[in-house]
Amino acid sequence: MGPLIPQEIISSGWNFVIAFIIGIGFGAVLEQAGFTSSRKLAGVFYGYDTVVLKVFFTAAITAMLGLLYFSLFGWINLNLIYVNPMFIGSAIVGGIIMGVGFIAGGF
Repeated sequence: MGPLIPQEIISSGWNFVIAFIIGIGFGAVLEQAGFTSSRKLAGVFYGYDTVVLKVFFTAAITAMLGLLYFSLFGWINLNLIYVNPMFIGSAIVGGIIMGVGFIAGGF
Protein backbone atom coordinates (compact mmCIF):
# COMPACT_ATOMS: atom_id res chain seq x y z
CA MET A 1 0.00 0.00 0.00
CA GLY A 2 2.36 2.65 -1.24
CA PRO A 3 4.92 3.88 1.24
CA LEU A 4 2.99 2.69 4.29
CA ILE A 5 4.85 -0.62 4.49
CA PRO A 6 8.42 0.76 4.15
CA GLN A 7 7.66 3.34 6.85
CA GLU A 8 6.24 0.51 9.00
CA ILE A 9 2.86 2.20 9.43
CA ILE A 10 1.16 -1.09 8.47
CA SER A 11 2.61 -4.57 8.30
CA SER A 12 3.05 -6.29 4.96
CA GLY A 13 0.51 -8.93 5.99
CA TRP A 14 -2.30 -6.36 5.88
CA ASN A 15 -1.38 -5.15 2.40
CA PHE A 16 -3.66 -7.54 0.48
CA VAL A 17 -6.49 -7.26 2.99
CA ILE A 18 -6.59 -3.47 2.67
CA ALA A 19 -6.27 -3.65 -1.13
CA PHE A 20 -9.13 -6.19 -1.28
CA ILE A 21 -11.43 -4.03 0.85
CA ILE A 22 -10.65 -0.91 -1.19
CA GLY A 23 -11.21 -2.84 -4.43
CA ILE A 24 -14.59 -4.20 -3.31
CA GLY A 25 -15.67 -0.73 -2.20
CA PHE A 26 -14.51 0.88 -5.43
CA GLY A 27 -16.32 -1.73 -7.52
CA ALA A 28 -19.51 -1.26 -5.50
CA VAL A 29 -19.39 2.51 -6.01
CA LEU A 30 -18.85 2.11 -9.76
CA GLU A 31 -21.72 -0.36 -9.96
CA GLN A 32 -24.09 1.93 -8.05
CA ALA A 33 -23.11 4.90 -10.25
CA GLY A 34 -23.90 2.93 -13.41
CA PHE A 35 -20.38 2.92 -14.83
CA THR A 36 -20.62 -0.78 -15.65
CA SER A 37 -23.34 -0.09 -18.20
CA SER A 38 -22.25 -0.88 -21.74
CA ARG A 39 -24.24 2.13 -22.96
CA LYS A 40 -22.21 4.43 -20.70
CA LEU A 41 -18.91 3.00 -21.94
CA ALA A 42 -20.01 3.04 -25.58
CA GLY A 43 -21.00 6.68 -25.13
CA VAL A 44 -17.40 7.52 -24.32
CA PHE A 45 -16.14 5.95 -27.53
CA TYR A 46 -18.86 7.49 -29.69
CA GLY A 47 -18.40 10.90 -28.05
CA TYR A 48 -21.89 11.58 -26.70
CA ASP A 49 -21.28 10.76 -23.02
CA THR A 50 -18.24 12.11 -21.19
CA VAL A 51 -19.20 11.25 -17.62
CA VAL A 52 -16.72 8.37 -17.35
CA LEU A 53 -13.87 10.55 -18.63
CA LYS A 54 -14.79 13.36 -16.22
CA VAL A 55 -14.80 10.98 -13.27
CA PHE A 56 -11.50 9.41 -14.35
CA PHE A 57 -9.69 12.73 -14.70
CA THR A 58 -11.22 14.08 -11.49
CA ALA A 59 -9.92 11.02 -9.65
CA ALA A 60 -6.45 11.44 -11.16
CA ILE A 61 -6.27 15.12 -10.21
CA THR A 62 -7.57 14.37 -6.70
CA ALA A 63 -4.90 11.68 -6.26
CA MET A 64 -2.15 14.02 -7.46
CA LEU A 65 -3.26 16.82 -5.15
CA GLY A 66 -3.59 14.35 -2.28
CA LEU A 67 -0.03 13.14 -2.77
CA LEU A 68 1.20 16.72 -3.02
CA TYR A 69 -0.44 17.78 0.23
CA PHE A 70 0.53 14.56 2.03
CA SER A 71 4.11 15.28 1.01
CA LEU A 72 3.90 18.90 2.19
CA PHE A 73 2.49 17.83 5.56
CA GLY A 74 5.27 15.24 5.90
CA TRP A 75 2.87 12.30 5.97
CA ILE A 76 4.39 10.65 2.92
CA ASN A 77 7.81 10.54 1.30
CA LEU A 78 7.40 10.86 -2.45
CA ASN A 79 10.81 9.23 -2.99
CA LEU A 80 9.35 5.95 -1.70
CA ILE A 81 6.57 5.88 -4.32
CA TYR A 82 7.26 3.70 -7.34
CA VAL A 83 5.85 4.88 -10.65
CA ASN A 84 5.56 2.25 -13.36
CA PRO A 85 7.42 3.07 -16.57
CA MET A 86 5.18 4.14 -19.43
CA PHE A 87 5.33 2.33 -22.75
CA ILE A 88 3.85 4.70 -25.33
CA GLY A 89 4.23 2.35 -28.30
CA SER A 90 2.40 -0.49 -26.57
CA ALA A 91 -0.39 1.84 -25.46
CA ILE A 92 -0.88 3.16 -29.00
CA VAL A 93 -0.94 -0.33 -30.53
CA GLY A 94 -3.36 -1.57 -27.87
CA GLY A 95 -5.60 1.46 -28.38
CA ILE A 96 -5.68 0.90 -32.12
CA ILE A 97 -6.49 -2.80 -31.72
CA MET A 98 -9.25 -2.12 -29.18
CA GLY A 99 -10.62 0.81 -31.21
CA VAL A 100 -10.79 -1.19 -34.43
CA GLY A 101 -12.38 -4.09 -32.61
CA PHE A 102 -14.95 -1.81 -30.99
CA ILE A 103 -15.82 -0.07 -34.24
CA ALA A 104 -15.96 -3.33 -36.22
CA GLY A 105 -18.13 -4.92 -33.53
CA GLY A 106 -20.70 -2.12 -33.93
CA PHE A 107 -21.50 -3.00 -37.53
